[in-house]
Amino acid sequence: MTLIMGLSNSGKTTYSLKFNNVVHLDDLYNLSLAEKQEIYSSTEEDVCIEGIYLRRKDREFILDAIKAEKRICIFLNTPLEECLSRETRKRPSFMFFT
Repeated sequence: MTLIMGLSNSGKTTYSLKFNNVVHLDDLYNLSLAEKQEIYSSTEEDVCIEGIYLRRKDREFILDAIKAEKRICIFLNTPLEECLSRETRKRPSFMFFT
């Protein structure tokens, strides 16, 4: 299982397209506790969870909850200026998640 994190507009969603099964941070908020635990307990390696996770305790919670034997954490270190410049770009509507 792979956790992708970084600032808003750092490229997390684009990078996560390399995975077959992607769960976005926004999607986790809408799931029940049982559904979240099912995702965290997945042993599939091709599962990706992507989100901002700026606080250490948030990252540690997710990494501790994940039961997969192989856990990878990727931080997209996109410069702040680049993230801010991407904020004004026009994106297709499918790029926005509710």
